[in-house]
Amino acid sequence: MKETPGLFKYLDSSKLVFFEKRLLLLTPPKYLNDPWDFLPKGRIPSEDEILKIWQEIENDIACSSAIVVPLDFALREQQKRLEGLKAGVASTKFLGGQGKNYQQEISKLFGIVSLTELPVCRLMWAHYAQSYTGFVIELDAGEKYDYEDFVARNMGTGLNAVKVKYPPTFQQIQIAKDASNVLELCCTKHPSWKYEEEWRNIAPLSGSVPCRLVDNSGREKRRFCLPFKPENLRRVIFGMRMEAETKQRLSTMLAQEDFKNVKKQITDIDHETGELILKPFPELEK
Repeated sequence: MKETPGLFKYLDSSKLVFFEKRLLLLTPPKYLNDPWDFLPKGRIPSEDEILKIWQEIENDIACSSAIVVPLDFALREQQKRLEGLKAGVASTKFLGGQGKNYQQEISKLFGIVSLTELPVCRLMWAHYAQSYTGFVIELDAGEKYDYEDFVARNMGTGLNAVKVKYPPTFQQIQIAKDASNVLELCCTKHPSWKYEEEWRNIAPLSGSVPCRLVDNSGREKRRFCLPFKPENLRRVIFGMRMEAETKQRLSTMLAQEDFKNVKKQITDIDHETGELILKPFPELEK
């Protein structure tokens, strides 16, 4: 049976501590490098929603007020508060805050593992693999879906992935009242990012593996991770500038019996064309 193409994950050397434990980091949306990722356009509440909020406000005022005022004055004040509420929920400040709040809240629920179809993208090697000092892994990413197929399935099962869409006329997506378009929001990016050919695994943090790390300042940080099985790992590509210690650690891991079938390569520069190429990884001397 023909093997289906895998997907690739770019990693800097600091992620090796997770990789050695057979874990991939899940990134909550608020930590993604594009501030517009998972950021919806605010939605003006419907007339019925506004009236419901206004009525709750008026009930609170009525219950807390000990002063009796003329009816016509009370009605004018109520109308002023209603008009003020309508203007407030339609303001740029309110709508922007609504989008930011959504991004914060969804970051408490889900994380993503970003994958790509491209193992030799110079820009991604420079950025995500820390100027070629990191590495790239190829995963058997399970079933891969177009967006329309993925919507009908459960998120976060194994390493299943969905392809990101890059609409040429990108606009922030307005979140639906019932949040029914949450997957469209999660899987749509600005066309400036199309060169990455990204696929995403979107997984609930509740089912992840929690990890705790101590950073250079001594502060403990909590991370969420998604485990992978050795049989999911197909290939590891070493960066041409990887430090000797990192290279040794990664080689030692891949020397384990569980990873005997993993292909190993290293990046290089073609001396004739100057292009980025992949070469067989030279085994380290023992």
